[in-house]
Amino acid sequence: MTGEVGQSEYPSLAAAECPYPLLEALRAGGAVYKVPDRDEYLVSRHEEIAYATRHPEIFSSATPLNAEAQVGWEASVFSCDPPEHTVKRSIAFQSFNPRRLREYEPMIRGVIDDLIDGFIDDGEVEFVQGFSNRVSSRVMFNLLGLREEDAGWIADITFEGVGARYLPADMREQAERDGERVNEFMNAVVRERAENLGGDVISELIRAHTERDGEVNMAYIAVESAVLVLGGTLTPAHMMSSAMLLLLQHPDQAALVRADYSLIPRMLEEALRVEAPDQFMPRYTTVDTTLGGVDIPAGSLVMLLYASGNRDESVFGEPESFEVRRENVKKHFSFGSGIHFCLGAPLARLIGTRAYEALFTRLGDIRLAEGRNDFTHLASTFNRAPNAVHIEFDPA
Repeated sequence: MTGEVGQSEYPSLAAAECPYPLLEALRAGGAVYKVPDRDEYLVSRHEEIAYATRHPEIFSSATPLNAEAQVGWEASVFSCDPPEHTVKRSIAFQSFNPRRLREYEPMIRGVIDDLIDGFIDDGEVEFVQGFSNRVSSRVMFNLLGLREEDAGWIADITFEGVGARYLPADMREQAERDGERVNEFMNAVVRERAENLGGDVISELIRAHTERDGEVNMAYIAVESAVLVLGGTLTPAHMMSSAMLLLLQHPDQAALVRADYSLIPRMLEEALRVEAPDQFMPRYTTVDTTLGGVDIPAGSLVMLLYASGNRDESVFGEPESFEVRRENVKKHFSFGSGIHFCLGAPLARLIGTRAYEALFTRLGDIRLAEGRNDFTHLASTFNRAPNAVHIEFDPA
């Protein structure tokens, strides 16, 4: 694909509200697009994105963007390659395996019911701030042993991560301040936790790394803890918020799910596909390579456009439609793919499923509050979710 890609290149804040026509144009022009005047390539089609995720030896996660995202992130499981990635992921997985998820479930149900108790008598709630953001943050705070009064502010930031470089200067500076605040906070938490180990996930990470290495790298544990609290808060929250808006905009699909709760997990996957919470992920080429017929030099930044791959017409029929019975929905990239498939995906799925089971059981006739929704989305190049979803309902 050559020339300009519409009026604003992707990623850009100008395209953030409605990126999908631009992504469709990218796919129509070819699988890989060279951004003019930058050693940067946009990969927009499903097949090529999947190939890149399967070949970390060529498309490395150790990118300069991850170093920019937050101090120390280049050392996290999120940002490294095998064999280091394999070891770090195996340690972190101990806290998110199926047995541990079963242990967390009563706590998750309690958080969900407590939040619903807080607004059910009002007959209305702003769903994003009043429910989805709070469910995921409270669950993660409980798992990490954080007090909401100390860490609650984390749920209110829009962490830009690898998308910060595409923002205007003032927003980029704010994103940097947010990252520094998270980093400082988690460093303090880890230092305190090392002196008072408990049964929380941070304590488990400290024990596991001490057992392996004979000592603990405090800065590294702080970074991994920051990855967990941010990823574990934002992704499930954005998934649940987008799902609610999509359901209310597609009442026929909502009726199917309310009639059959077994469709809730697939509905959430479809919401993830249609509105990817993380719109893209960067990779860095380690060698000269060719992808989608385009030659890419070593040392180039390659952006895997998950939001575009999720709507690839060659994989998903009528990709713009929201279909809660879509058979191949799990081919989406919203939890990543390959060795970097999201470690917290099973937890996010569990939170979302239990949340919607409770919402549909306890709230009847859920509907958009008339005249109170502007249907805008986060002003972010990286994150995707509605700013607000005002709903009304009748107690079931």
